[in-house]
Amino acid sequence: MNFNDKSKAIICLIRHGQTNWNVEGRMQGREEVPLNENGIAQAKEAAEGMKAACESIGLHFNKIISSPLGRAVDTANIIREAIGCDYFGKDERWLERDFGVLSGYTYDDYARAVHANADGVKDIEPVEAMMARARSFFEDEAKAGDRILVLTHGAMATTLAKNSNKPAYIPPEKVGGVGNCHASFYTYDGKEITLEGFNIHPKDVKKFVMENVEK
Repeated sequence: MNFNDKSKAIICLIRHGQTNWNVEGRMQGREEVPLNENGIAQAKEAAEGMKAACESIGLHFNKIISSPLGRAVDTANIIREAIGCDYFGKDERWLERDFGVLSGYTYDDYARAVHANADGVKDIEPVEAMMARARSFFEDEAKAGDRILVLTHGAMATTLAKNSNKPAYIPPEKVGGVGNCHASFYTYDGKEITLEGFNIHPKDVKKFVMENVEK
């Protein structure tokens, strides 16, 4: 990818900061669980990393879009304060996966419940539905030359990474999850959603950005 290429949209997807349910290993789904103290610190670290990345190449995001859930909105606002952006919006297409009656379950209890229902737990949002809402956002909002920062959630970020074009290398041990406030970068040419960088720690975002600029 090339950050100077205006023929494609570039979307940076960032997962929200940590919550107490993250620490407890619980499926959050659509529940309103606020950032904890560490989550706020992670958001500030992400803001610093993104600001350094933007300043390194003169990168400007023309849109910041967030899931409407508070933990994502609060993370987005901390980052926005650092990098500045004229447009901030909330979009339900970036909501976390709906885990239905299993929301709040621990990861282990969730896995057991899903395994015990061979036909699937009907309340859980299908992966296909998650991808459909993500794709509709790219089709509606990501125009050539756009640079968009999106704040979303773990299951949503992981699902998109798994189901897009993947020239970026995803280590096998990382396929199942995206770290809090870690970034993934995508390009969109009007047809294909292509993963260019996956699960990048805030301290490494500047390095990634600088390595993907062609003069």
